[in-house]
Amino acid sequence: DNSGKNPAGRIPTARVDLLSVPDAAITADASAWKLRAHLAPTKLDKTPTLVPNNTSPVCGTQVRTDAESTSASPRLHVLTYATKATSMLCDSLRVAQRVNLKLVLLGWQEQYRGNFQKLEAAREYVARLPPDDLVLFADAYDVLYVADEREIVRRYLEMQVDPSRVLFQAEKGCWPDWDMAFGRAFCRERYPPSRTLYRYLNSGVWMGRAAPAFELLTEMVAFTPGLDDQHVVSHMFVDAPERFALDYEARLFQSFQEEKGAVTAVAASDTSLASVRNVATNSS
Repeated sequence: DNSGKNPAGRIPTARVDLLSVPDAAITADASAWKLRAHLAPTKLDKTPTLVPNNTSPVCGTQVRTDAESTSASPRLHVLTYATKATSMLCDSLRVAQRVNLKLVLLGWQEQYRGNFQKLEAAREYVARLPPDDLVLFADAYDVLYVADEREIVRRYLEMQVDPSRVLFQAEKGCWPDWDMAFGRAFCRERYPPSRTLYRYLNSGVWMGRAAPAFELLTEMVAFTPGLDDQHVVSHMFVDAPERFALDYEARLFQSFQEEKGAVTAVAASDTSLASVRNVATNSS
């Protein structure tokens, strides 16, 4: 039983502090993530007050701030981490609400000190779960959802992921190593090949059983702060690929990083939700 392990001490460092990002930059960034749907505008609530049942009104949505699971089988816990409201976070939460996806929001109103906090918060949450429960974690400020819990579980089980592995999103770009000393050789020569355009691991979205997720998060926490979590987990993947699975065919996760033409967006209507289709992998 690893639930009693304590994480090592932390030094609060980070490459980018979201609290210092100008509002103008947030607004410009957000324009690329607006969903084509008729969603009622809601004023950002930057100082939400907790209400009964441990929910918090964030961006006009009721978001869980404690344990929550679904009636899907196996049970699924959908986690994200955010300390403050931005227009991108509100897009993510409203879309999740539109598709009836229940999120657990970790870290709300904490002082942001670095990406290592999302790892620690996810590890603390996962440590309390039964080992076979499913966990989906997605970053809060650049992820949108197009399916509910039952559909997510159905697609995950359909992929027949080894229960000892954690499934990560795959993308085209090798970040951040590509911009680091000797990183391009690592990306070109050491990274496992892919049968599709999506070769590289993205640590911002992953899904797996609670037990292997806890073990992976424990190791990731040990290397951060000081190093970017995607840099850390990418090297873990290269060194021990048997612990990982990547969604090379975008069957569950679709990255838009360096996306040029393979993905076609389908706009929402009054009777349907927005969706995307990848013509390169024939997935949607």
